[in-house]
Amino acid sequence: MGADLILATWWTTKPEELDWSKGVTAISALTIEDCPELDFFELDDTADGEDEAESLERIIRPQLLRDLDEIKCSWEGRHRDSDVYQFGPVRVLLSGGTSWGDDPSDMFTAMTRIPESVAEAIGFFV
Repeated sequence: MGADLILATWWTTKPEELDWSKGVTAISALTIEDCPELDFFELDDTADGEDEAESLERIIRPQLLRDLDEIKCSWEGRHRDSDVYQFGPVRVLLSGGTSWGDDPSDMFTAMTRIPESVAEAIGFFV
């Protein structure tokens, strides 16, 4: 029996501090079309008659803001589900595990739930 390894990576070459507030601004500007992976969000508690735009405001944006806060904590070294590595001028935030079953970690889920446009606004490559 074998298992495959799956990783989420965010990396940057910026020596200066990343701009996390730009990530918050980018999340505020997202539309439902910018969140193609709706399976990542627990939309089961959608109110009767609620459309996707209302779900975006009530469920998706708040979750993305919590994810962003978790990612910032990881980047600053305060999270156990990820590590930051330095490869010359490149710093990499890394989380992962086996590819079968549930997501390998909460941090992996957060890193893959955030749209690339948000990560890029902060100063990361995904």
